[in-house]
Amino acid sequence: CEYKGIKFNLMFDGNVPKSIYVNSSRLLKIVNALLDNAIKYTDQGSISLTVSSKKKSAHKKPIDLSVTIVDSGVGMSSEKLKHVFDYFAVQPGEASYVDSGLTLSITKKRIESLGGSVNVQSELGVGTIVTFNIPVREAETSTAIRVKNKTKALVVDDDPVSAWVTKGLVEMAGCVVDVAESAEELRTAITSNANYDVVFLGLHLPDNLADDQIQFIKKQNKKVKDVPVIIITAHTSDEDRERCLQAGADEMIYKPVLLQHIKEILADL
Repeated sequence: CEYKGIKFNLMFDGNVPKSIYVNSSRLLKIVNALLDNAIKYTDQGSISLTVSSKKKSAHKKPIDLSVTIVDSGVGMSSEKLKHVFDYFAVQPGEASYVDSGLTLSITKKRIESLGGSVNVQSELGVGTIVTFNIPVREAETSTAIRVKNKTKALVVDDDPVSAWVTKGLVEMAGCVVDVAESAEELRTAITSNANYDVVFLGLHLPDNLADDQIQFIKKQNKKVKDVPVIIITAHTSDEDRERCLQAGADEMIYKPVLLQHIKEILADL
């Protein structure tokens, strides 16, 4: 979004549980695929992602979790909308969601595999709204690990979905969270506010390597120097791990990140 100059909005309603039981890997693939399509076919305006749910029911029954992605992109006609989930419905010379038939077909199957459903609304030249719903169960929040109140964290990740997931988990653990989506934003956040208690840093950033950013955080000033830097990555080599630890990283955790991992790290601050 930043590269294309598109505004990205992320919203949660007050009924979304702090912790749920769900296949997190599959859910991330679904959200990533839908966001990728929205970004691909939106050249100006905005994209928003809203997560909502009905109030939790008694007897621990499943909760209907709803995710809606709205874009101001090219949209599509009502006729093409009928074929949006066909494997290959490419119209030469025209750009629309229909061009991504295979990806969307797989995404629909992933949603259905979670017991959910998906709905698409679109208007040519105006934009598209994609909403999917999946049943989830609220997970019991463990009270065994205590995190000090008002811990301030900075989450750095160039992937907006990963940033959203990490931010949500860190907030669930009781922290106040800021987000940076580039090395430049990270540097701005650190230099303008030296009060972070912990930084969760993506292994690779689009405009700099993570070890350079670690060294910057550690050397910024005496107060910031001792701030723990936690590397978050989907996959890494031993060489990457050793390089980051030598640069001053305090810990490395792997995606998908679990709430328990976040709590354990924060409890040691």
